[in-house]
Amino acid sequence: ISNGISGAYRITKHLIENGHKDIGFIGTRLATSSIYDRFNGYARAMLENNLIIREEWIINDRKNDNMNFGEMDFPSAMPTAFVCNCDEIAFAAIRKLKSLGYSVPDDVSVVGYDNFLISEIAEPQITTISVDANELADIAVATLIDRINNPLKKPEIRSINGNLEIKNSVKKL
Repeated sequence: ISNGISGAYRITKHLIENGHKDIGFIGTRLATSSIYDRFNGYARAMLENNLIIREEWIINDRKNDNMNFGEMDFPSAMPTAFVCNCDEIAFAAIRKLKSLGYSVPDDVSVVGYDNFLISEIAEPQITTISVDANELADIAVATLIDRINNPLKKPEIRSINGNLEIKNSVKKL
């Protein structure tokens, strides 16, 4: 698996290093374990830097039934940046923010996770965490071969860290 805690921590630190103190998170925390991990990475970076996590800036990215993926309601008082649980949500957030009259990144910076193609075609291109799918696949295959050769070996979870891909969705304050 991708180390979502480490990646979200790193991308939140990138925002903090660019002067952001008011940072929200977009993702329904309990929808998946990866979103929960990414929220925890965001929260860790905020707490380590003595920054306040404001509940009104934690935005669900789907309705309770997990349908309507990408629908989000923004607060009237906005943070200067949002950490999004994935690039698709970052893309949807940028579109919604623009429809509300905000400029990204001039008014609100937005970052994503996964470095999917959508992060490249978005306007602006989305700063994100890149997960090396080939490395994940190599580890998965090696782990399967090891389990076949050693069927009594205890199962383990392997994770890899992603790389920060700086694009143009973050404004330096």
